[in-house]
Amino acid sequence: MFTPRAAWVFYAISFLQTLSVPLLGQQPSSVSGCVQDSTRASIPGAAVILTGSNGSGRFQTQTDDKGCFNVTGLRSGKYRLQILAEAFSAYEKDIVVEDAARLDDVVLEIHPIQAEVVVTATRNPTPADTLGSSVDVIDRSQIEASHIQTASDVLRNIGGVAVVRTGNTGGITTLFSRGGNSDYTKVLVDGIPVNQPGGAYDFAHLPTDNVSTIEVVRGPQSALFGSDALTGVVQIFTTRGTASPEAEYAVEGGNYGTLKEAAALRGAWKRLDWSNTFSRLDTDNITPNNDYRNASYFGNFGFTPDSRQTFRGTLFHVSSRIGTPGVDAPGFTSFGPNDHAENLERAAGVTYTGLISSRLTQHLAYRYYDHDYNYFGAFGVSNIQHKRHRAEYHGDVALALRRTFAYGIDFDREEANVAGMPHLRNNTGYYVQQQVRAWDRLDLIGGIRIEDNTTFGVSANPRFGASLRVRPDLRLRFSAGTGIKEPSFIQNFSTNRFFLGNPNLIPERSRSWEAGVEQSFWKNRMTADLAWFDNRFRNRIELDQSDVFQNIGRSLARGVELRTRARVRQVLVQANYTYLDGRIQESTQRSYPFRAGDPLLRRPRHSGDVAITWISRKWNARWSTEAVGRRADSDFFAYQVPLTSNPGYSVSDGALTYEFTRFGSAYIRVENIFDRDYQEVLGYLALRRSFVAGTRIRLGRSK
Repeated sequence: MFTPRAAWVFYAISFLQTLSVPLLGQQPSSVSGCVQDSTRASIPGAAVILTGSNGSGRFQTQTDDKGCFNVTGLRSGKYRLQILAEAFSAYEKDIVVEDAARLDDVVLEIHPIQAEVVVTATRNPTPADTLGSSVDVIDRSQIEASHIQTASDVLRNIGGVAVVRTGNTGGITTLFSRGGNSDYTKVLVDGIPVNQPGGAYDFAHLPTDNVSTIEVVRGPQSALFGSDALTGVVQIFTTRGTASPEAEYAVEGGNYGTLKEAAALRGAWKRLDWSNTFSRLDTDNITPNNDYRNASYFGNFGFTPDSRQTFRGTLFHVSSRIGTPGVDAPGFTSFGPNDHAENLERAAGVTYTGLISSRLTQHLAYRYYDHDYNYFGAFGVSNIQHKRHRAEYHGDVALALRRTFAYGIDFDREEANVAGMPHLRNNTGYYVQQQVRAWDRLDLIGGIRIEDNTTFGVSANPRFGASLRVRPDLRLRFSAGTGIKEPSFIQNFSTNRFFLGNPNLIPERSRSWEAGVEQSFWKNRMTADLAWFDNRFRNRIELDQSDVFQNIGRSLARGVELRTRARVRQVLVQANYTYLDGRIQESTQRSYPFRAGDPLLRRPRHSGDVAITWISRKWNARWSTEAVGRRADSDFFAYQVPLTSNPGYSVSDGALTYEFTRFGSAYIRVENIFDRDYQEVLGYLALRRSFVAGTRIRLGRSK
């Protein structure tokens, strides 16, 4: 599936990197050990890196299916040991190697206040406190404590991110990051891109049942991920099977006719691991013809032939149906009280990771995503259908002096059906990235990606990031880069005379930077992070006066994010505040809110949230409050005197869990505790107070 040009680049880079690997097999010394989590369960696939104290050598391997590693070919001397695993804190230690050194078991801790190890920001495991970009990680313990049903609601407690839903459960749910449009954030599930090509992703139907962690990286990321990553990347990782096999069943019910069931089978045996989750949600919501049904399956499978190779596969299937009565707020007119929509998402992915030598790691992957959306209205059926086939090659080279060089090629074959006509386009992305650590204080990242698209041609996008540890408790960071978003298939090929496509469109572009300072207090029990960001968007695709899509818009979004985290024993406190100054700078539109000078639609100037999570051996509790300020919105001429803004609101949710045996727990979740009357989108009423009570049974769970 690679183009001839991509194939030549692939072979040339692989050959050069292979030549650069020295023959180290004659060296007699070695280091071995095992890596575990706080429950003493093994951690397979953790990256293990050894760097010579004089900078002369750097070696890497990964833990096997039992969480153990063995690095051979070392000269005797002093080394810096670094162990990195997703969702865990980085482990670093100075060691002395003489002959065959056997280390004590290494225990990795999950510390939300410390720097987690993330993958999304660099496409390889990297401590978050070495990055110039703003990063947030949501782990499984927070999801289980909150009992939140959808991934979109989990993301409401992330600074700089605005989640907007049209009405009730199952309503169209979009995400705005740092003032960008809803189609400016790349969304991945285990590396599988799920955005519409050049478009947004509807978060309404993605459940949390099999979600392990969520990583959110803000700022332009097109230098690594290409199109759609203008203001950030959200990557959702599904749960992997570990330790002894276990079965799980959960059922919950509540008001609004809500009933949900979920079942899971997870485990590991020898070199295999697996995790399967099935769930079904039914709810009636609050108005006629607004019922919602969702059935989903997620699977994650791994095979580790030896300590140098790993195969991992992902499957998911999400099917949903929702009644769409249209707007339901007083004073608005609904044009579809008997309509409904059906949504189907299917995806598969397989990744091979191999340690070619002590310095070179290579990744090969294939991803597939198929989205089929049908809206059944008074004027017939409207269909949106697209498919994406993606092939990836990625290499990481461990160099001397704590440097890592990464390179890769992504090939996308995008297919869509517009007005009954099939359309196809290909995109090939070539990228390189260099990571450097100097003096144990300064971390630098630089990279560039070149897109070769059959629709708009060639585009180059660089980025740069720096993180300086001034003191152990004080860090400064900076990042800058550019981003692009390819036109959607509708924008290119629509035949509707009210929004006519234009095959000559070029990508929308961004030029952004951010600067931040992070301060820790009370021996790292609390951190505060203050960031200033500035985004400039140009070539925005809009309709001109002839109702034809053109690159004619410009906008600005800048502001401040304040994030604080505090952890005292079993209590985790998280708080965010975001100030956003966003407006349209150029536009040919003549109606609010799309004119030049108008504020950005549905993106509040002030927003914030606070969440308190308490996790103990028997009890878990969580309280969260989200406050959203007044924001630009429109009734789109439903009123004689037009509405131009949506009032602010605050809403609180809570959950309580009790583990009554080692195999079972009971919980209750209450949303909109104070029964607030508000609309996230003008014309669509949000749910009033709702509650569910449920129980979860686990069999075979290891302790």
